[in-house]
Amino acid sequence: MLDSLWFTLLGPVRVWDGERELDLGAPQQRAVLAVLLAHAGQPVRIAEIVDSLWWQDPPDSAVNTVHRSIGYLRRALEPQLAPREPGSWLTRAGGGYRLRADAETSDLLRFRRLVEQAHGQDGDPVARFAEALRLWRGTAAEGVSADVRERPVFTAIDREYVMAAREAADATLPGRPDATLLSLVELAADRAVLDEPLQARVVRLLAESGRQTDALERFDKVRAKLRDELGLNPGGELVGARDAVLRPPAATAGLSRPLPRPAQLPIGLPVFVGRAAEIATVQARMQNGPFVVITAIGGMAGIGKTSLALHLAHQVATQFPDGQLYADLRGFGPGDVAVHPSDILRSFLEALGVAPATIPQDLDAQAALFRSKVAGRRFLLLLDNARDTEQVRPLLPGTATSMVIVTSRDRLAGLVVSQGAWPVVLAAMPDNESRRLLSVRLDDERMRAESAAVDEILAACAGLPLGVTIVAAHAATHPDVRLGEISAGLRDATRRLDTLSAGDPQADIRAVFSWSYRQLASAPARMFRLLGLHPAPDISADAAASLAGATPGAAREFLADLVAAGLVTEQPGDRYAMHDLLRSYAAEVAEQIDSEQLRRQAVARLLDHYAQTAYAADRLVSPYRKPPPIEAPLEGVTPTDLTARGGAVDWCRNEQRVLRAAIALAEAHGFDARVWQLGWALADVRRARTGWLDEIDIQSAVVRSVQRLGDLAAEAFARRVRAYPLILLSRFDEAVEDLDTALGIHRRLGDLIGEGRVHMSLGMAYDQRQRHQEALSHAERAAELFRGDPGERLSLANALSAAGWEHAQLGDYERARDLCRQVLPVFEELGDRNNQSSTWDSLGFALQKLGQNEDALDCFSRSLEIAREVGERYGEATALTHRADAYAALNDLPSARRSWQQALAILEDLDHHDAEAVRRKLASPEP
Repeated sequence: MLDSLWFTLLGPVRVWDGERELDLGAPQQRAVLAVLLAHAGQPVRIAEIVDSLWWQDPPDSAVNTVHRSIGYLRRALEPQLAPREPGSWLTRAGGGYRLRADAETSDLLRFRRLVEQAHGQDGDPVARFAEALRLWRGTAAEGVSADVRERPVFTAIDREYVMAAREAADATLPGRPDATLLSLVELAADRAVLDEPLQARVVRLLAESGRQTDALERFDKVRAKLRDELGLNPGGELVGARDAVLRPPAATAGLSRPLPRPAQLPIGLPVFVGRAAEIATVQARMQNGPFVVITAIGGMAGIGKTSLALHLAHQVATQFPDGQLYADLRGFGPGDVAVHPSDILRSFLEALGVAPATIPQDLDAQAALFRSKVAGRRFLLLLDNARDTEQVRPLLPGTATSMVIVTSRDRLAGLVVSQGAWPVVLAAMPDNESRRLLSVRLDDERMRAESAAVDEILAACAGLPLGVTIVAAHAATHPDVRLGEISAGLRDATRRLDTLSAGDPQADIRAVFSWSYRQLASAPARMFRLLGLHPAPDISADAAASLAGATPGAAREFLADLVAAGLVTEQPGDRYAMHDLLRSYAAEVAEQIDSEQLRRQAVARLLDHYAQTAYAADRLVSPYRKPPPIEAPLEGVTPTDLTARGGAVDWCRNEQRVLRAAIALAEAHGFDARVWQLGWALADVRRARTGWLDEIDIQSAVVRSVQRLGDLAAEAFARRVRAYPLILLSRFDEAVEDLDTALGIHRRLGDLIGEGRVHMSLGMAYDQRQRHQEALSHAERAAELFRGDPGERLSLANALSAAGWEHAQLGDYERARDLCRQVLPVFEELGDRNNQSSTWDSLGFALQKLGQNEDALDCFSRSLEIAREVGERYGEATALTHRADAYAALNDLPSARRSWQQALAILEDLDHHDAEAVRRKLASPEP
């Protein structure tokens, strides 16, 4: 096994063992490694790897290709590993894989550490930046196919390079530039020719180094490139850098005359709570000397953007001795008209001593005059509540000496891309900070006296500072009102927004939300209202398209508009989330504007989306099951396109909370057929989930629905499926009651195959209670019933496999071995991966008892590999436990402990009673 490796991503993707480069094989392996390296030692889900390699058009073999590539990489990195031995560099994690990496093994992580050190107070930032920039040998993942290289995960890393080069230039600007650093910044600028802020810095550095000719040649080169490739002229910052080269020293003297020192910042909050990480991030960006930091503080309405911006501005104001300028751009507010940049510029210029009569009328001329007035000086600008980038751009200084803080519900992507803005996107406040915010207005005794109500209030406000502030103000001004009464109002979704209305439009939650809503065009506004009908906080793009009856492309456009308005947040995996209070507001507006029929149709399309996709997932996970009929999808429904088994498991995992909520929604609206169909389709795909309490709730809803439908066969199925998690949670009496009822229904209907399936479940129940002779009897009875139907080969094999396990538990290991070997080819032929996994485990158990520990270990490893592939977490824990026992029998106690620890982690996550037995093994000095 290799002791140390060096992974490179900042240029060609390579791996070194000392002076020797490792062979990474085909380009596909190199691309997979690049994706893992780009995630910097974090787990990467299989679906993310597939998306990175193939984007929206993966082949059917995509998941298998990834697994094969991972296998090759594991052998390349650790050639001495046994075929199924867990590696130390490349491991399973988080539903995918993780490459172990840190700043000692990865050039990307070392680069980031050096940049972070350059931001710190100690040491020489120029030396740190130089060391960081030397690590780059080209663009990130150079040599990987262009299609993969264009993914955001790699382009974002390239952007880090450009930002570091800019900061390096800023660190060396005040004096004569360091020659080594200048050459490194020049190289970065050569690789990012169209990045004007970086090019402007290089022009200035060259001029300060006495290379005026080189500076002007670089300007001409970049100007030609901008014209030829983008059809643009250089912007103000680059032109200003060129002009500084051309201007004689005497010409600058007149620009240094004193200016008034405006101090326009509004009064900050007397007590500010939380946001320590965001504050630290902004402060870190300022530590390398004078440069523009455009902090685009984004986020939804009420998230605390203005409060944070004001707090930040007051903290750093003393660092800007030439003054502070402030403007409320009113991009989102009680009126529909945002302030024109010309009006803001006029007020800024007057504050800087320009006579009103001399201010130009033209916006561009005003902006140029403003840049001239602040050039070379240190001003702090706070631009609050911006509508969009175009409103902000004319207000920006032209030289790198001032700081600009912008708040907006828009993400201001144009500032991030073209001006190097540093975005600070605010998320919901953590519970501890929300609690502190509430305690600012309320005394501790009152909060302690009604601690449960406080918990409910914080949960209802869900980390929205405006909501917490409104509640605190209401409670403080009404000391006679119990907090329990306020929490009751928040608990009721129909009263929640009333409770958060304070009378003042600036502090009324409805009013604040409405300012963003009114800015929307009709189609995004309709999407927003319909999202209020969705039963969970987040939704996939396909589900949103179905909800609105729109095409996926149109739905994404509407969602992008909602993201830009701060009403929805974009999540990984093509998902979108909405704050609970916004959902309440959206549902309220939908009830006011949209007819009941329209809302019901939207819910029907949404449920149809989930039912159709769940059926498709089941076909991939359990192709041998016979599905009940389902009608064609409604018009406007977009089922998620699932093309591989892994994708089906991932979909179910991602939608876990949503599917449970969708079934509850279907039951509440009387869509009983959809409840039953979803419950059926998810019965096998449930193995992708982390526990079984959800399954009990889901199948209980199914039982109620099919009873209303009068469908006995469906009721028997639902009761049998509900028994499965009841058994695994040791609720045996409830499970057996369900199974006896199901058995009676099947006998009444003359359904022998159904009887056989119930006997299989009863066998499982008795097995869990260690009553193995009874379990064996049920398995053998099931086998008898299945033998009569040639179409039930798989069911028969399953029954014989169960019988084999029970024979092993009863000490007949030869019979167990023979039965398992008999049925394994059937499972392999029919593609039943779940039963392959369990049967390999049973065979391993029998072989271990027969003293064949090496063969048993191989069986357990096969079982474990399949269980992980299909997402069967209990099966994975069982295989890990048995593999650990085999390791212990071979006196490999370190390997045994690792497997027991992995098994225990899963069993504790599942809250399974088997965890206690594993804990005892780990507690024993010699397991």
